[in-house]
This record gives sequence, structure tokens and C-alpha cells, in this order.
Amino acid sequence: MFIFGSPLTRAQSSAVITQAGAGRLEWQAPSNASCTIEWAESPTSTWHSSWAGLSRVVTTNGFGGVLLPMFFRVCYSSAELSEYRFVESLISPYGLVASRPGECYTTVYKNALAALVFIHYAKPDRAERIFSVFQAYADATTPFTGLPQCWNPCTGSPFPSGSNVGDDSFLLLALSCYMTEYPASTACTSLLQKVKLSLRDRAVTNMIAEGAANAYAALKPYAGEDGISQAMSKYRQSFLNDVCYSNVLDHTVRGALVFGDVAGFRQMHRFAATNTWAYDGTTIVRGFADSQWDTGHETNINVEITVQLLLAWSLWRSELDDDLSWIEGETARLSLPQGPDCAGLPYFVSARISEWTPPAYATPIVDPVVFMLFYRWGFNPFSPGQRCAAFGFQ
Repeated sequence: MFIFGSPLTRAQSSAVITQAGAGRLEWQAPSNASCTIEWAESPTSTWHSSWAGLSRVVTTNGFGGVLLPMFFRVCYSSAELSEYRFVESLISPYGLVASRPGECYTTVYKNALAALVFIHYAKPDRAERIFSVFQAYADATTPFTGLPQCWNPCTGSPFPSGSNVGDDSFLLLALSCYMTEYPASTACTSLLQKVKLSLRDRAVTNMIAEGAANAYAALKPYAGEDGISQAMSKYRQSFLNDVCYSNVLDHTVRGALVFGDVAGFRQMHRFAATNTWAYDGTTIVRGFADSQWDTGHETNINVEITVQLLLAWSLWRSELDDDLSWIEGETARLSLPQGPDCAGLPYFVSARISEWTPPAYATPIVDPVVFMLFYRWGFNPFSPGQRCAAFGFQ
């Protein structure tokens, strides 16, 4: 449950509320959300119920007979609220978000995902704390060629690790989203510039497709700047050189959400799997593995990739014959409660030969939870507001 006040702007919810003129309110709910909107003249006065399930409400002379401004309360499904609270529960004293509860390990990628969540729910201070940790490292490093991929959220310091183009690209996506929402802020302009230029300078045509697609999308908003379009062309060529829709499901997701190529969906049946959840030994779940190589078929469901596929399908469903809406119900069966109104999803469904401690099937992790939130919002992290990043630039 989130409370809005005047002025009416996008605030602590997936709903987007704008005032488009005196006495006019427009409310747009995410396509996959189940919500009710209520109103009151103040947060302490009587709340009045509104219409449930409507995607758009427009009035010309107030709302429910009460003239603007007023306060709104948007009540979302318990699933979305519990997922947000799970991400929130992972915040460390240093501002970084841990990978899993109680774990002193995280990555730039995971924190970029969390920052996108905090920006969406109008918690810019939480995103800024993440950015400030990375900013401190960037300021102390000359020349800056990228951030260490792996970090200790319990100390706010990096582990000895190299930089990763894919991770840094997601950080730039989050920084760009932050600047779009808060254009007057100067909290992360220096970090944004450094990460952007490092990605420009690291562009090659022979890297893994996932990282290349991430970088292409991250640089797209800056295509008119010096050297950026040339770097984007290299990253696109790198994706084309490495992409293999029949062996890596990640490529199908990137192909659709970054380049507008849905050909990979014709191969997704190769990754379909049914697992018995090792957590309880009884729950049978359908989903998708992340890869299939010539050495054999990988049958362990990867929950993050499965949810990413659901997101990509939801944004491109008009172009596709398959119905993947069933994924939402299947992943809901994997929910791992972490407290009141707080639950997450595991990374894998069945046990693996080389297992994490605690097991990946038994402990919730931030990555799939964030992508489930993206699905609920109808949000493409590679290109907010569009089905793919390549529109207008190839």
C-alpha cells in the first residue's frame, strides 16, 4: 500500500499519476497489475474506495466528487508488495544490496537491478547510496576502466575481480533511468560519464552476446555523442558474431528486448524443462533451462532466465504465437517467504553437482525477483518505454 500526495506525480508505486491540467487526473496502471485506487482529502481522513481493475481513469472536474489536490492510495497485489520488500530487505548498512539474505556477496549487475527498483518506487535515496559506493571507487581509480564486478556488501568494498562489460552496462542503464526521473540531480552525473566513456572505449566485436547487447542498449541514449555510435556498431556486430538462439536462452531475451529480433522464440522449446523442486521434494514446476550445448541437455530450470523470457514474451506477445503467461503461476509456486509480506524466488529449482551454500534452490536471490517486478510493470530495463533498444538505430 502506497500513499500519494500533491503534487500528483509518479511516486511510490507502479502506477503513473500525472496532472494534465486543472481538475484533470490520469492514472495508468501496469498491464499485469491487480490494484485498487482509493482517495482522501488527507492521509488521516476517511478513505474512499474506487474502481478495481481499471487501467485508466480520467476525470475533468475532480475525482470522486472531491476537487484536486488530494491524496491517493494505490493498493497492489500482495505478490508485488512482497517482492519489493524482499529487495528492500537486502540493503546493507553500506547501501549495497546483497545477492541473497545474510550474504556478504553481490555484483554491480545485481545492484543496478536493485537501483532500477528503487527508482521506480520513488526511493531515489536508496539508488543514490548504491551509486555513491561505485562513485567513490571510480573517483579513486585513474585511469578508470570499469568497476570490479564482485563486491562485499558487508564492507562496501570490492572483491579482487576484473570489470565486466555486461555489469557496467546495467549500471549505466540504471544511472540513465535515474537521470531521466531526476534530471536536476547532480548525484551521479560524474559516475554516469565515467561508466559511459569506459564502455565506449572497451567496445570490441568479439565478446559474449549477452554483454554486447547490454552495452549496446546502455549506450543507445548517447548515440549522438563522440564515438558512441561507432562503439554501438561494434557491440551489435559482437552480438551477431556470438548469438546462438538454439544454445543460449539469454540470447533470445536480448535479441527481443535489445534488437527487436524475436526469432529466438522459435527455439525456446529446446530449453523447456520440468523439475521437482529440491526444496520440498514434491512441488513439480515447469520452466526453462538457460543453455543447451552439444555435450548434453541442461535440465535444471533457471528461474531468472525463465522470468526474463516471460518479460520478453509479454512485451512482444502480439508478434508471437506462443502463450507463456503460465510462467507467472509456475514461478509463484517457488515463492520463499522471508517474513511478513516479504518473499523471494530461488535461482535454480533442482540440486546441482556443484551447489552453492546455502543451496540455490532453497534461498531467494535478488535477480529473478527484480525481473518479476519488471514483468509486473511491463518494463523493459534495456529501453524503458519501448519494446527494444534498437528502434531508430541499427
